[in-house]
Amino acid sequence: MVGISSVLGHDFGLRRTFALVRLVQVGAILAGTFWRTWVWPAGGSGGIWGDVVGSFLWTLLVAVTAILVWPQLRHTIERFVKNHFEDLKGHISGHHRAVEELRDHLLGHQVSHADELRELRRRIDHVIQHHPDIPPLPETDEARDR
Repeated sequence: MVGISSVLGHDFGLRRTFALVRLVQVGAILAGTFWRTWVWPAGGSGGIWGDVVGSFLWTLLVAVTAILVWPQLRHTIERFVKNHFEDLKGHISGHHRAVEELRDHLLGHQVSHADELRELRRRIDHVIQHHPDIPPLPETDEARDR
């Protein structure tokens, strides 16, 4: 039987032979991962320094393009904002006016309801005080505060 143990000239035994094979496989995987990640990445730029130089070149290209395109782009953005958001601003201010009118209306109702409640309380108190069948109410803290 020809195996790794006979090739190397040692008789390791079957268990040790499989352990050696696994060790070589793990080493190959680690070496391949190191090579793919650090030495020759997917972009083929040539390692860390190649990535740094490539990133610098892309940044430079984007910066030059942005400087050349920005005035036209800024004008387009300003026109878009002016056209679309002015209508929205008017729409929102209309809603604010409606909410303020509703609030004022409700406050007016609140005042009139409070006046009606005071009048009803005065009438009920009068009925309670002058009706012969109703005993007088015990004085409460609220009645003392009035």
